[in-house]
Amino acid sequence: MYNEEIEKLRLNQRRFYNKVYGATTPTGKNLGNIYPNDGYIYRGRGWNGITGRLIYKTVGYENNPEKLENPEHATNALINFYDNASGILKKEYSDDTPMSSIVRDYINATGGFSPNNNSP
Repeated sequence: MYNEEIEKLRLNQRRFYNKVYGATTPTGKNLGNIYPNDGYIYRGRGWNGITGRLIYKTVGYENNPEKLENPEHATNALINFYDNASGILKKEYSDDTPMSSIVRDYINATGGFSPNNNSP
């Protein structure tokens, strides 16, 4: 089914990303977006599609988001992301936690969700 609003958004990346990840949307708020254009500025970039002001800040690129378009910076952000996610997860689990729980939460963290909040 044709949707005129979706078609218009598809043609304008800035409007599209602000509509999906903007500061007033539930997803945008969860990603730490606080200003009107944050959805576009902090859109998915880098090897693992880092999205949202909060995650950009976590990996050290909040002030220079466009640098994640460079392979060297994308690699650095990927390493920082996994290093941060693994540090969070290590604090969350005891030694007897089933590996399946850790892996599930790590995959959620890769998608930008914290181990304790698996929904957008």
